[in-house]
Amino acid sequence: ISSLHLVISSLHLVISSLHQVISSLHLVISSLHLVISSLHLVISSLHLVISSLHLVISSLHLVISSLHLVISSLHLVLLIPTLALTRALSQINILTQTPDYTRFHLYSLYSYIIYN
Repeated sequence: ISSLHLVISSLHLVISSLHQVISSLHLVISSLHLVISSLHLVISSLHLVISSLHLVISSLHLVISSLHLVISSLHLVLLIPTLALTRALSQINILTQTPDYTRFHLYSLYSYIIYN
């Protein structure tokens, strides 16, 4: 009976040890799952940062393109009066170098162009 009791105690000890091993393995697996979840969170965060940077760069590109458009528009706005002034000065130059009757007709033409 003592031997049987010893065998049962040994089996109980083996089963208890197996239970401890299984519990330890479960803890290791849970820890690995936590590490993998943390890595997934880090990768998702990096993806969010990269997407945000892409949005900022795209916005800056849009602002630069808009500024370029504004500068081009200002250039055109300034070019039109410059061309009109150049034309007017050339008309005045023609008026000062022609006889009176021709000057009168050119001045009339110039006035028509300016006011219409």
